[in-house]
Amino acid sequence: MADDITKPNNHIYWLYILLFILATSCLAAYKDLRENDVKLAEKASQSEMSLKVQLTAIQTKLNGIEATLVELKADLRHKADCKRIYYEDQ
Repeated sequence: MADDITKPNNHIYWLYILLFILATSCLAAYKDLRENDVKLAEKASQSEMSLKVQLTAIQTKLNGIEATLVELKADLRHKADCKRIYYEDQ
């Protein structure tokens, strides 16, 4: 029986095969983890950009509202001044 599995040489042969399989599996798992890290980083970057765009849109709307409020305040002051002048003349 030349292929006797109980011989020490055969044990070393199978040990090297299992070690190679283990190393290959570890490298494949590491590669998958790195790819997932890259994908996660890309998604985080996209989310950050999306939030920045939304915040810019909100800021633009708030600036428009502020300009409108300033105009309303100026109109109210002008009307109040007109009423004050009208009542002082009478």
